[in-house]
Amino acid sequence: GRLHTVQKAQLAAILESLVKIYDTEPEVETIIIDGSALINSLPPRSSKTFDDYASFEFLPKVQAYSAKYKRTDLVFDVYQQSSLKAETRSKRGHGARRKVTSNGKIPTNWRNFLRNDNNKTELFHFLADKVAQTLTPNVLIVTKEEQAVSNQSINLDEVSSCPHEEADTRIFVHAKHAVKNGSKNIMIKASD
Repeated sequence: GRLHTVQKAQLAAILESLVKIYDTEPEVETIIIDGSALINSLPPRSSKTFDDYASFEFLPKVQAYSAKYKRTDLVFDVYQQSSLKAETRSKRGHGARRKVTSNGKIPTNWRNFLRNDNNKTELFHFLADKVAQTLTPNVLIVTKEEQAVSNQSINLDEVSSCPHEEADTRIFVHAKHAVKNGSKNIMIKASD
């Protein structure tokens, strides 16, 4: 009666045999990024508050992508209590709860902070709002739970109200949307 787990990475060899793996980054106009993986790769270095983290560590990285690509999508996981994935997350342990506010202090143990689903959900919402307010010449799209928001006026009907819990699968909804909106070459950046 328990969920059988496997490592998604085991599928990588099969998938890699079906595509060309480039030695250098290919020329693309759209990049779709697993937002959770990005957060994990950007632990706070000198930030004291969540607003500092957004302003000085997270947004500069997003703006660098936006300067390089015509369209940048950030796709975050959604943490639903009633899903099968909740069981897998519960096995990883629960971190200490910390409210995410602009002036809220950054936790000293970032990994522990990210073990708490409520912390991640609040952090993702906080950062999505910041991204949507970012002025860039190119399009930024970011997920906020089942919805998607953008820093520019663009029809997001096909990526909003998306029931996918995992960014891993929702990324492909964004890829389809990008293609329908003129993207010819897309790069997906995800750790798994």
